[in-house]
Amino acid sequence: MVILSAYVRLAEVGIGCDGWPDCYAVLHPESEQRGIAVLTEQGRDMGHRGARLAHRYIVSTLGLFILILFVQSLRRKQASTGLIVPTVILLITLFLAVLGYYTPTRDNPLITMGNLLGGMAMLGLLWWMMQRNAETITDAPNHGLHKLVLIALALVITQTVLGGWSSANYASSACVDLLGCEQPWLSSSNFSDAYNPARDIQLDETGQVLRQSSLGALSMSHRLFAFVTARATWPGWCVAYDATRRCATALLLLRCFPSD
Repeated sequence: MVILSAYVRLAEVGIGCDGWPDCYAVLHPESEQRGIAVLTEQGRDMGHRGARLAHRYIVSTLGLFILILFVQSLRRKQASTGLIVPTVILLITLFLAVLGYYTPTRDNPLITMGNLLGGMAMLGLLWWMMQRNAETITDAPNHGLHKLVLIALALVITQTVLGGWSSANYASSACVDLLGCEQPWLSSSNFSDAYNPARDIQLDETGQVLRQSSLGALSMSHRLFAFVTARATWPGWCVAYDATRRCATALLLLRCFPSD
């Protein structure tokens, strides 16, 4: 689900279009079609329809498994994860199902963020449940490193949110260089606009996202925070748990995978 969601989004924002990378962040809100259209006759002409259909069917299958998981948790109230986590996963599934009707509405950053954070939260909670129910993990964690692991997790979550908000606002186009932007970006007004949840995406007459200085602040803060996250979430911190190699691999992938 996560991989197909990422593919559909990246294809729609420019990677799958002619003239890449010049066509990146070119939007046409008046021609956007809601996600349900892929199942109609009109949806046959939609771009990347195969990936959309595969995503729709996989999500439906996943929803069925999550419902079964929730029912099983109701029947086994003494399970190691209790009822809270399965209930939260079910609520996230329902939340994503509602958002799916409005996807792809690429000119609304909140919808993109909802999909991203909901999918990553579901992935993380399912992985945590798997770890909690694994019979091979019997040793108690090393509480001396427990706080470090929590800090690392908080940094990864923060970087995921920053990357998602940057991608949802197409901020990468505001800073074409790795460590520089075309416009001055370091100001309080830029940051207040960049992190305003209700901000609108500004387009020019051709549908290209305007390269505002506030987007430069968003892109650069995400890039700079990536260095902090990469250093602080060194997988060695996972020695706090018996599942060292699996936990280390997960954090390594999360910190190295580009989020925008």
